Amino acid sequence: MKQKIVSLKISFVVVLTTAIAIFSSSCSNELNVFGEYEEKAIVYGLLDIGEPVQFIKIGRTFLNPNQNAADVAKIPDSIYFKDIEVKLVNEQSSQEIILNKIDSIPKNIGLFNSDSNILYATNAILNPNNSYRLFIKNPRTGYTASSSTQLVKPSIVLFPVSVNNPNLSIKPNLNIQLRFNVPANSNAKIFDTYFNFWVEETNKSTNEKLIKFLPWRFVRDMRVSNPSSNNPEIMSRSIPGTSFFEFFDANLQADTNIIRRIVDIEFILYSGSKDLDDFVAASTPSIGIVQKQSEFSNIENGLGIFSSRNTFRIKNINIDDVTIAEMGLLKNGIADLNFVK
Repeated sequence: MKQKIVSLKISFVVVLTTAIAIFSSSCSNELNVFGEYEEKAIVYGLLDIGEPVQFIKIGRTFLNPNQNAADVAKIPDSIYFKDIEVKLVNEQSSQEIILNKIDSIPKNIGLFNSDSNILYATNAILNPNNSYRLFIKNPRTGYTASSSTQLVKPSIVLFPVSVNNPNLSIKPNLNIQLRFNVPANSNAKIFDTYFNFWVEETNKSTNEKLIKFLPWRFVRDMRVSNPSSNNPEIMSRSIPGTSFFEFFDANLQADTNIIRRIVDIEFILYSGSKDLDDFVAASTPSIGIVQKQSEFSNIENGLGIFSSRNTFRIKNINIDDVTIAEMGLLKNGIADLNFVK
């Protein structure tokens, strides 16, 4: 039995407005720091030709001087537009793609309203060689916002697994080599790689089975110098083979009553555009006493990011008997995890 886990990693930036009232003991004058409300869309969208559906998160700024901002954020009408028109336009062919409003994907509970999770989606096939412009319009007010992105082309993974050789072999005394080919004019700037493992646990006493999903962020934050280069580029990095075994040791508990098998493995290479890299960098606090964050937005007449990435997957990876044997031979904890073929 295999547990299929589908996660939609979508987050967005929200502007919170706070009130400050200044009173004087000798004067009753009051200073109102609120200006006129300005309608703006808050966008988080990454077009990805490696995924079957494109999702774009669109919220809106809000202002209520008579109510706490955290309370206002719990009201769906405060953070979402009631009715807006959203479309993508291929900037080379002028093809228009209308995005449909959906509210069927659950949202994690947090500061903002989680009863609704409004997204705009399309399953239209995008041309990887083209750029697309996002258009947002509120027909009731005439407000518009837009942004453009060049799609990210897929890179080809060569090691430690590939489409032609989906076999994983790792030894603790050897480095694991990562290598992939970035095509010319890929528009890719930053790269992250993951191994996703599905581990079956069988209780020897009850024969009950449980599938655990373990994502391993294999190599992170690799960057090319020029995403628009006319020449392809080979990216490579190596990490100690012991990292593989230490990952399982840190995420699983030793239990002599549990037998474990790796039932499925998936490798993912995420390639992100320069705008996405800039957005991530701007969202990360600076190093030092003052944790100041810079601001980044590429939305015309709005806030947030509309950019692109590419998801390259290699599924149904096999792990060889030598690696499983090594997992059982290590003395520093991993042997107690009872992995078998």
